[in-house]
Amino acid sequence: MASRLLDIDMAAFKARERWLVKAPIPDGRLCPALSSATGFGIDPDERQRRLGECRARRAHKQSIDIWEPLPTKAPGPHLTRPYCCYINTVIFYVGPAYVIRKNGHPYLSGGRWRWCKGDSFYEWGRAKDLFRWEDLVFYDGLFWEIGGGTVRWKNRRWWMHRSAVKNTRRARRANGLEA
Repeated sequence: MASRLLDIDMAAFKARERWLVKAPIPDGRLCPALSSATGFGIDPDERQRRLGECRARRAHKQSIDIWEPLPTKAPGPHLTRPYCCYINTVIFYVGPAYVIRKNGHPYLSGGRWRWCKGDSFYEWGRAKDLFRWEDLVFYDGLFWEIGGGTVRWKNRRWWMHRSAVKNTRRARRANGLEA
């Protein structure tokens, strides 16, 4: 009896360990299939190149996971705090705690340099991700609607991890399941 319980626990541990260690970023089909990505503010050639780097896999019957590498040279999470803002921008602040830049800084506005009088935070840089909320992507023969995401550090680089579902009204209409 005890050995059977031990076997069940070991099987659960091995399954969990296989996901966490051996496949932290799924090796699903690469995403030329994700061809309807908007890429707001990104050059079309750059968008196609970056779509080829995306990875997707079926998470459940109704959802897929999309991993998109972010084009940044920001260091790992021990020195960086990523923050998602605007429509599809990720700002990488100097961290582990936000470092305040005192007495303002220069910034470019309308082709002219101006001086910001308030305090601000130091940044490593910014990156634009390809997908936004409610974008439709085509994957595995179906349309999927993208939801939220989170920035993750995996395999020594920053990734945007998003989920997409096929059971929303927009996705069902695109798939021809609803009038």
